[in-house]
Amino acid sequence: MNENIIFQGESKFEKIIFDKNSMLFYFYFEKIHLIPTDFWRFYKENKIEHISRDHTLKYHFQKPKIDLVPYMIEELKNEYLTRIEISKNNDLNLFFSSNKRIEVYIVSMAFENWEIMIKSKKYICLQGGYDIATIG
Repeated sequence: MNENIIFQGESKFEKIIFDKNSMLFYFYFEKIHLIPTDFWRFYKENKIEHISRDHTLKYHFQKPKIDLVPYMIEELKNEYLTRIEISKNNDLNLFFSSNKRIEVYIVSMAFENWEIMIKSKKYICLQGGYDIATIG
C-alpha cells in the first residue's frame, strides 16, 4: 500500500464525545481533532474489537447494549497517537503507542468522509474519497 503519513510523533488521547444530534463521534488528542463522518473500526492486537455502527444498538434489551464512549475512553486513556496515515484509497489510519489502531473508512460518494485537524492544518476527505483537501 502507498500510505501518506500526515503525522508522526506523540499526541496524548484526551477525550471522545458522541453527539446525539449529528450522530457523530469527536476524538480529541493533544493538538489533534478527528471527526469521522461515518463508520470506523477499533482494532486491538490486530483484531476488530468494535465498529462504530454498533454504538447504541439495543438488540432486544431496553437499554443500549453497546456504548462505545466509555469503552473507548478506557481503551485509550493512557494512549498516545503515534502515527496517522492516509491509505491509497484515502481511508484514515490512526496508530497508537500500544498495538491498537482506528481505521476510518470511506463510505460515501456524496459527502465528506472524515476530517482531521493536526495543529493548525486541516485535512478533509472529499466526496467519494477521490481527493484530500488541505487547509492551513
